Amino acid sequence: MKDIIKEIKKGNKEVLGELYETQRTPFVNWLRRKYSLSEEDALDVYQESILAVYRNILDNKLDNMKSGISTYLFAVGKNIWLNRHRKIDREMAFTFKFKDQHQEEVHVNEMRVEEYHGISSELLKVVSQVVVDMKEPCYSVLKLSLLYDLSTQEVLDRLNYKNANVLYTQKNRCLKKVQTIVKKQYKKEDFLDN
Repeated sequence: MKDIIKEIKKGNKEVLGELYETQRTPFVNWLRRKYSLSEEDALDVYQESILAVYRNILDNKLDNMKSGISTYLFAVGKNIWLNRHRKIDREMAFTFKFKDQHQEEVHVNEMRVEEYHGISSELLKVVSQVVVDMKEPCYSVLKLSLLYDLSTQEVLDRLNYKNANVLYTQKNRCLKKVQTIVKKQYKKEDFLDN
């Protein structure tokens, strides 16, 4: 282990290449199995992980490491994937624009919809349109919290609610209204991606 780190610090590209080749298949298989990733996504995470390990070696961050290099590589990969996944969750929304009832353009957060576990882009469009067509206070509460993805505190500050509990109750009422509207107009089968 220490020899690998020393050799990489010396600029020995063969050792780095050998590390890359020997760890690629086990890493990719593990990531695909554990997180149900495509091979392409797993390889992408692997590339980023190898680069992170390489940078950490050059920055002397692994000099006193007690685990093996492959254990460290897998831990780095896990963290990279979890950080990406959290970012996707935070950015979860839709790639659509609407005009609301005040004729203001509403821009919605963007992401690749196909990454969202069978939620169809059509359902996201419908829900977004229902939100922008709602009357106050639901319009403002849902627009700010869902479409603009503002924090509870930011919504509280903008809408002057008494406290987070009052806002939470109002938001739940509004979400139930959205659900009722969508259920009246559509069946579940209308939104299942094949």
